[in-house]
Amino acid sequence: MQKRLIPAYLLTLVNVLGFSILMPILPFVVKNYGAPEWVYGFLLTCYSAFQFIGAPFLGALSDQKGRKPILLVSQYRHSQHHQARKYAPFV
Repeated sequence: MQKRLIPAYLLTLVNVLGFSILMPILPFVVKNYGAPEWVYGFLLTCYSAFQFIGAPFLGALSDQKGRKPILLVSQYRHSQHHQARKYAPFV
């Protein structure tokens, strides 16, 4: 394995873990909010669709600006999202 590809492999692992952790928990969240059952499928579809749309955009941007700055900015924004969720427990 090439050492320069390790960050890309780790980020892919984090994305796959994020999706696979979401799948078994999401039905209980949907049920807890009293939403219809189709919302579960809709949320999974949205998650995958936005990754499908965003990946080529971020790939092209990383070709222009470099891979490392784009990965750092996207991970920083992702951590900001989690910080915001910490202070919004009912959302």
